[in-house]
Amino acid sequence: MLSLLNNSNFFSQYGLLIVLVVALVVLMLISFNRRKKEDAYRNDLVQKVVPGAMIKTYYGLYGKVLKVTETTDGKILLIETGEDKKVSYQSVHINAIYAIDEKQEVTLDENGNPILPAEKSESEKKFEQLEKQLEQNKEKSETKEETKSEKAEETKEEVKNNVSNENKKNNEVKEENKTSKTEKPKTEKTKTTAKKSSTKQSSTKTTKSAK
Repeated sequence: MLSLLNNSNFFSQYGLLIVLVVALVVLMLISFNRRKKEDAYRNDLVQKVVPGAMIKTYYGLYGKVLKVTETTDGKILLIETGEDKKVSYQSVHINAIYAIDEKQEVTLDENGNPILPAEKSESEKKFEQLEKQLEQNKEKSETKEETKSEKAEETKEEVKNNVSNENKKNNEVKEENKTSKTEKPKTEKTKTTAKKSSTKQSSTKTTKSAK
């Protein structure tokens, strides 16, 4: 009985305080989880905001992102709004973006109710998947052909360079041979002239001695 009375006295004194503490902890956990989800959503949204993306702002503006520039104040977006000739451009901070614009036009029936598009059958979904796979395979084949053509051009250029270098070397060798051939008769001529001069000098000496 005394323990019950003590417990009742304790709860009467501190019960309200305990309830308030528990409520504060629960609110903190809820706000923390909400903040975490908002941060994750915001990070995902920032990654999706690229040139070409359709966005909507907090103040109800729809537009297309044309350019994203990094500044000291964060990312600034240049967006295009309007249609046809009524086109305008605005610069908006990325924090003003509410979400990616994923709306679709719908048709209304006689009563003004929107007619929802019919769900695609499994065969249509499979057909779309096959088309996507074919497009991916085409892109891969095109990239492979481009790389092959680039490699072939590189090999052709290398062969041309090698041939030109060999031709240059052959021309240099030919020029060296020509110069060597032209130098040989010159040396022979100088030798013969030197011999002639020596013979003339000897003959003059003999004539002088005879006199």
